[in-house]
Amino acid sequence: MLCSALVGGASGVACGGPADSGSATAVTPSDEDAAPAPAAVVTPTPAPTTATGAAAAADAAPIAAVTGLTTAGDPSAAGVASAAGAAASDAVVPADSDVATAPPTTADAVPPPAGDGSEPPQDPAAQIKALLDEAGSKRTKDARATAALAEAEALGATPRDLAAAALKRGKALFGAADQAATWFQWAADKDPKFPDPVFELARQSVVTGEIEPTRVLLQQVAERGGKKLLKQIEFDPTWEIVKDDPEVKKLLR
Repeated sequence: MLCSALVGGASGVACGGPADSGSATAVTPSDEDAAPAPAAVVTPTPAPTTATGAAAAADAAPIAAVTGLTTAGDPSAAGVASAAGAAASDAVVPADSDVATAPPTTADAVPPPAGDGSEPPQDPAAQIKALLDEAGSKRTKDARATAALAEAEALGATPRDLAAAALKRGKALFGAADQAATWFQWAADKDPKFPDPVFELARQSVVTGEIEPTRVLLQQVAERGGKKLLKQIEFDPTWEIVKDDPEVKKLLR
């Protein structure tokens, strides 16, 4: 009776009976009485949102395995899962302003408005003046001077302006009489009412002693309204040989 009670109270006590030869019989618990082995609970790792979150989740998985997530209600399992979730939620997601962007390429560059960075167009009057000055300079070659006068005329230079530039060039070339005469004649032809180039042709003629051609040229000066120019004949010794000529005196009246 006592042995039965002891057997019912403790599974590790051996009972011997009269028929027992004195050896103790071990009581082995049946499969029904054995405690079931705890099932491992796998807590899913939150999907990483960034590289930092993925690293934190990867670090959390081994920790959960080592600490032994055995049951769903085990405090240690909840703590590990909470820590893993907190690590993933604390991952810093860079804002759009923090993300480095590639510099714009040449194709992405916006072209500047037309005309930006360029010099403003010159005033036509300024261009004409520059061309006339170029033509009137003796440093300019004859071919370039002719082209400059043509360009100035295309821009709107008047016949008087063109003739004045050619006259200036002729006077600058006084050392080369033939070349100068060419420009005096060019000026006279360009503006039929301009007396000055014809007067210069008459001066060249009188210097060489050509009286008759000088008379003709002085007559043209008068016809072009060059009375002020003719007054020089009375006091300029250059005209000494024709000053008293009857035809010339008529022009001086």
